[in-house]
Amino acid sequence: MQRRALEKQRTSATAARTALEEAQSPGEEGSNQFGQQQSQEQLRLASQDEVDFQDSLIVEREAEIRNIEQGVTELNELFRDVAHIVNEQGETLDVIAGHVENTRTDVRGADTELRSAARYQRNARSKACCLLLILGVILTIIVLAAVLG
Repeated sequence: MQRRALEKQRTSATAARTALEEAQSPGEEGSNQFGQQQSQEQLRLASQDEVDFQDSLIVEREAEIRNIEQGVTELNELFRDVAHIVNEQGETLDVIAGHVENTRTDVRGADTELRSAARYQRNARSKACCLLLILGVILTIIVLAAVLG
């Protein structure tokens, strides 16, 4: 559309120049007046074509501005949606972080309890061994007393 308008403008400008040159060339006075009227008409048509061309450019630019405005509005909505999603995910991450911290605390407590239980088991094994040794000594004394006596 711009190319066509530009071609029309060039054609009009060329016709106006030609008419102006013809009007300036020496000739009859009547044809000179006719040439001047013709050149004025050509200039008027050229300026009208220029106005039409400018109007079409204005309309086209307004359409482009509306498209850009619509694109910016859609982009704004997208950013709001992304911000909302990030907010939701941030809350979810905070909950997950809380759970991780609670799990860490519980695991530390469990480790302490397991170490304590292992220590008690070692002590219990030592006591069981001592009791078995004492029981073995007592049984040996009883068996020897029964056999010797």
